[in-house]
Amino acid sequence: TIIIIMVSDGVYGFTAALISILFFGSNSLPLKSKRVVDAKTDPMVFQLYYSLAIFITSWLALLYEHVRHGSSFEFTYIGIVASSLWVPASVLSFFAIQYIGLSIAQGTWSGITILVSFLWGAFKFQNHVNNVFLAIFSLVLLMIGVAGLSLCKNRFYIYEPYPSSSSSSTSSSSPQQQIQEERSPMIRGQYTGVYNDDDDMSRSSFYPSAPPSSASSVASIRLLSKNTKLLGTVCAVGLGLLNGTLMVPMQYLPEGMSMMMYTVNFGIGVIIVTPVVAIIYFVVKRERPEFNPKVVALPAFIGGTLWNIGNVGSIVATQYLGLTIGYPLSQLALLVGGLWGMFLFKEITGMPSRVQFFIAAAVLLLGALLLSLFG
Repeated sequence: TIIIIMVSDGVYGFTAALISILFFGSNSLPLKSKRVVDAKTDPMVFQLYYSLAIFITSWLALLYEHVRHGSSFEFTYIGIVASSLWVPASVLSFFAIQYIGLSIAQGTWSGITILVSFLWGAFKFQNHVNNVFLAIFSLVLLMIGVAGLSLCKNRFYIYEPYPSSSSSSTSSSSPQQQIQEERSPMIRGQYTGVYNDDDDMSRSSFYPSAPPSSASSVASIRLLSKNTKLLGTVCAVGLGLLNGTLMVPMQYLPEGMSMMMYTVNFGIGVIIVTPVVAIIYFVVKRERPEFNPKVVALPAFIGGTLWNIGNVGSIVATQYLGLTIGYPLSQLALLVGGLWGMFLFKEITGMPSRVQFFIAAAVLLLGALLLSLFG
C-alpha cells in the first residue's frame, strides 16, 4: 500500500511539473506579440492586467474545492506574503525579456530559481536528498545547461523612438553604419532591432512578420550594448532569487489547508500587492500610465491565465515532490520558452547557435533527470 501511494504521489507530482513546464514556458508569448509591441506598453501596465487575470482565474480553484470537497473559503495571510515576492519578480521578467530577449532571460532566471529552491528545500526545510553527491552533480549540470542557453547569440527588440532621419536614408545606410551606442533601454517609443553579436546583421530577415523591404518596420538595427546586457541580466537574476523563494511561504500554511485554497489566497494577494507596486513604480518614474485596454487587456489576460495554470502545476508538483525536486523541475519551462524564442520570434539564428542551444538543452534535461532520481 505504501509503495502504491508513493507511485501515485510521483505520478501526480511529475504530471503537475510537466503542466507547469508547458504553461510557464508559454505565458510570456502575449507580451511578445506585434500588437503589444506596437502599442508601446509599459510592463507595469501589462502587469496590472496580468494580475487581474490571475485574481479572477484563481477563484476557479475554490469552485473546484467546493464541488469536490464541499469546502468553503478559508483566508490566510500567506497568500499576500507569497504575492509580495511574485509581483516584483513578474515585473522584472517583463524588463528582462525586453532587455536580453525571451530565450536568454528565461534561461538565466530559471537557473537561479532551480538553485535557490533546492537550497531552501535541502537546508531550511530538510527535504530528504537520496544521494547528496549526485544531487549536487545534477545541479552542476543544470547550471551548465542554463549557462549554455544564456550564451546563445540572439536578437530581439527593445523600445526606442524612431531616428530623426528619414526612412529612405535609413534604408540606404549599411547595417554597420547603423550600429551605434545604445541609449537608455527604458521603453520610450517604437521598437529597435537589437543583436548581442555582430554576426548576421541583416534587416530583411530580422522580424518574421515585417516586410523584407520595410525600412520603417524597424527604427534601427544595432548591437546590444554591455549596459543593457548587464541590466537585463540583473533583472533576470533578481527574478530568480525571488522566484526561487516563492514556494517558501507555502511551507507555513495552516494545517489542513489544501493547495487549491492556497491558490485562491495567492490570487487575492496578487490583486492587493500589484496596485501598491504600480503606484510606487509610476511615482518614481514620474509618468502617468497609458492603459490602452483595447490592445493590451486580452493578451495580458491570456498571459495571466497561462501563468496561473503553470502556477497551480508548480504548487502541486512542490506538494508531492518537495522544494528540492518539484519546483526546480517546473523551471524547465525555459526550454519551452527558448524554443518559442528560436522558432517563432527568430531570437536564436544560425546553425552554431542552434546546435549550442540543443546541446545545452540536453545537458539541462540530463541534470533534471538526475535531480528527479537522486534529489
